[in-house]
Amino acid sequence: MTKNIIYIIIGLLVIGAVWFSFFQKTEKQPAEKNGADNKYANATMVKNGQYKISVPESVSNWEGKKTLIKDYTDRGTIKVKEGTVSVSEGIIMGTIVFDMTTIQTDSTGKGNGESGLDRHLKSEDFFAVETFPSATFVIKSAQINASSVNPFGYLVTGDLTMKDVTNEIEFPADIFVQDGMLKINGTVSIDRTKWNIRYGSDKFFDNLANNVIDDFFNMSFSLIAK
Repeated sequence: MTKNIIYIIIGLLVIGAVWFSFFQKTEKQPAEKNGADNKYANATMVKNGQYKISVPESVSNWEGKKTLIKDYTDRGTIKVKEGTVSVSEGIIMGTIVFDMTTIQTDSTGKGNGESGLDRHLKSEDFFAVETFPSATFVIKSAQINASSVNPFGYLVTGDLTMKDVTNEIEFPADIFVQDGMLKINGTVSIDRTKWNIRYGSDKFFDNLANNVIDDFFNMSFSLIAK
C-alpha cells in the first residue's frame, strides 16, 4: 500500500514537471514575437510636418542578375544626395534625389571585378552618369496598404526620372515616426528598359548566350528624415 502511494506521488510530480515545462514555453512565445518587432518599438504613425532627408543615415542598395546563370547576382549601393518629405493631414509627398555618380559594386556574381562593373554601370551602356549625374523620385501619393502585415505599411506611387526619362512606379513601404525621426523603408523592382537602359536585354538583342541581364533590378532603401 505504501509503495502504491509513493508511485502515485512520483507520477504526480512527473506530470507536474511536464506541465510546468510546457506552460513556460507557452508563456515565452509572446516575448519572442515581440522581439521580432523591435524595429517598430515606440513607433507611431506619421505626423504633420516638413522633414529633411538625413544623407549620412540613409541607405540605398541595388541588386541585378544574369538570368541564365544560377545564383548570379551583382549587389551594391547608391548614395542619396538630398531630399525632403512633407506630411499634411495624412497626405505624404516628397522628392528624393540619388547621386548616380556614387554607384558602387559590393559584390558580383563571379566574385570579382567590382571596380570594372562600377565603370561599366556609370558608362553610356547603363546610367551615363557624366551626362545624367542624378536620378529623382517624386512621391505623388502614399496610401495605407490594407494587405500589409503591420500598421505602418503604405503603397507609394511616384515618378522616377533617370537619364531624362520619367516613368511612374509603385511599391510597398513602411513609413513611421520613431525617436522623432521619419523613417521610410521599402523595396522596388524597376524595369530598366523603360528608361532606355537596354544593354544585355534579350528583348532588344539576340545571341547574348549567358550574358543576358535581367531587365529588372531591385532597389531597397532605408531613408531617415528629421
